[in-house]
Amino acid sequence: MNVAIVVSVVIEGVLTGLVYGLMALGLSVIFGIVRVVNFAAREFAVVAMYAAYLLFVTLGLDPIVSLLPIAGAFFLIGYALQTVLINRFIGVPSMNNSSCWSVLPSSSSTAC
Repeated sequence: MNVAIVVSVVIEGVLTGLVYGLMALGLSVIFGIVRVVNFAAREFAVVAMYAAYLLFVTLGLDPIVSLLPIAGAFFLIGYALQTVLINRFIGVPSMNNSSCWSVLPSSSSTAC
């Protein structure tokens, strides 16, 4: 086996694991603080990676150089998503305890 290939595979594996770890950390922070399950950050990260790849293939722009414009664009998109969609649900009582949303029949006689 070529040592350079093994080192390259190990480095790529560690970097991929770090990306997955950052995505999981972001999910736990969002859910822990805001109590809203928001998977959009992970989806935005994947779409941003595809955008960097697309800029590299079409324009020949280095992915490190394209980091700032892509991060800025996705920050604005994420901020708009936060203000338009997610802020409406922050502070709203959880619907998990409501008898209207339970699978089992409720023992209370309240109407939904």
